[in-house]
Amino acid sequence: MPSSPTPLYRLLTVAGHHARGFPSGPVVGVSRVLVLVVAFFVAFPANAACYRWPLRLGGDGRPSYDADTIRISMPGLPPELSAVSVRLRGVDAPEIKGKCPRERKAATAARDYVSGVLLEARSVEFCDPTWEKYGRVLATVKVDGRDLAETLTTKRLARAYDGGTRAGWCNP
Repeated sequence: MPSSPTPLYRLLTVAGHHARGFPSGPVVGVSRVLVLVVAFFVAFPANAACYRWPLRLGGDGRPSYDADTIRISMPGLPPELSAVSVRLRGVDAPEIKGKCPRERKAATAARDYVSGVLLEARSVEFCDPTWEKYGRVLATVKVDGRDLAETLTTKRLARAYDGGTRAGWCNP
């Protein structure tokens, strides 16, 4: 086992996480994986375009954790699996738990902007969803028909990002 269990390992080995009398272990974990795979294909059909998934407010009352991560409730999944984070395709935004005060301040401003835009929107669409490397859904997000990533880069609240090495936010 790796020193820090991967999400797949945790999903496949669920020993100790079930009430007494319920089976646990890799077989139950495999059925969990199967449920997630089926739900993924139900949620993302092959001819996928855009979806209007319901926003989910965090404990802070915001639908976004930061400017490039949006909270949703994935329809069709059981409640314990429906809380999903969607990563905004094409941008890198400053991190809420950033490395310096400048990054954290920029992250708060960008997050508050995104949350405000999402809460005031007539429509929020999640387009061409896929899975990204950290287990989140990756999607182009359109707010009232406008690409949110383009809006964020135009307003200098985020940078264009292609999945490579991120530039820091602490140096001007």
